[in-house]
Amino acid sequence: MGHSAPTSKLTFAVVFLVVFSVPTCAADVKDNLLLNSGAEQGKGDLPSFWSEAVIRADGLRMYRATDYVCSGKFSLAISNTHKYDQMVCNNWAQNLVDVPTGKGVRLSACIRTEDADSVNVCLQCWSLEDNMLAFASTPVVRGDQDWILLYSEPVAVPVGTVKITVRAVLTGLGKAWFDDLAVVTVDVPAAEDDQPETLPDIELAETVGGEIIEALPITRDCMILSYMPKWAHGNVDNIAVANNGGGVRTLLTWPEISCEEVADSNHLFLIALYSRKTTSKAPASKIAACEILKDWPEITSWEIQPLVGQKPAAEFDLVAGRGWKLFDITPLIRDQQKDKRKCYGLMLRFNQEDRSDSDRSGYAFVSREGLGQWFSRRPKLLIVRGKK
Repeated sequence: MGHSAPTSKLTFAVVFLVVFSVPTCAADVKDNLLLNSGAEQGKGDLPSFWSEAVIRADGLRMYRATDYVCSGKFSLAISNTHKYDQMVCNNWAQNLVDVPTGKGVRLSACIRTEDADSVNVCLQCWSLEDNMLAFASTPVVRGDQDWILLYSEPVAVPVGTVKITVRAVLTGLGKAWFDDLAVVTVDVPAAEDDQPETLPDIELAETVGGEIIEALPITRDCMILSYMPKWAHGNVDNIAVANNGGGVRTLLTWPEISCEEVADSNHLFLIALYSRKTTSKAPASKIAACEILKDWPEITSWEIQPLVGQKPAAEFDLVAGRGWKLFDITPLIRDQQKDKRKCYGLMLRFNQEDRSDSDRSGYAFVSREGLGQWFSRRPKLLIVRGKK
């Protein structure tokens, strides 16, 4: 699939996991996998090794800038005054020469903005079939921002990755400058091929407390983002729930549960999700579990999210720390069977989703595509007898 058009197929990362620092020069970054990371090489407006992925329009300019630089003499720049009739993500793109399969990578970049709608730098891991297998991103920057160095969280490069693309992105209107971009390998658990889950997750058993009778795999999961309304990827290795930028929500569904299991009054039904990182900044509202009322495809975006019930089926407090998080949906399961309602799954979202990027709370969960050490921590619906 092409990546120049800013449709739902032009994707970039969720800006939920963030690390800030002070600017430094990319030349000081050891073993940078990016070429011409500061746009120092090139001719005129055209930087070497970087290509334009854009929707051409009057008012759009992609150039190698000298007016604002973080270090050296040049930076990558995008300026746009054209109002498109859809969300457009014009970007500078580079495919890495080396694909460090099975290793971890982390992305960093210095970013400067003026009156910008949305700016970030992201990294995408692509399969031979052009499916995005994993991604990483800096935070989104909006409005006016002087030079700041932003980092992504580390991401393991999955087996099957044939191409890694780095994109410096301006979404919508404004001006953005990018300098000292870097991709380096880091020490994170390697991504591996799918493997059978041969050992029980002791941490999960301890968190549940009661006897786990059955662990049903989540059959569909998808993350949707208010600030990237066309972003539609239900086949990546993470999902999230966060209260920033209008909201980050997760959709889930599971296999049919037998009438006998639901009828047993000793049974509880718990959604178990593993949080790789939990961000907790009080005050945060409760997390609502809302019943989904119609069928939905796993490749779903904010714009086409399914209808949900007006009142939450259950509400939960944000629990600090990484690890397993449990969501008791027993009342929902029993009500659905009592009323003979078909189960289409549920949506997890914060009741209030108006926090800023710097003051957000939420979970970064493993999705059902999690590999390597995350394989045993894929989301599950647990049928439990008793509980602490």
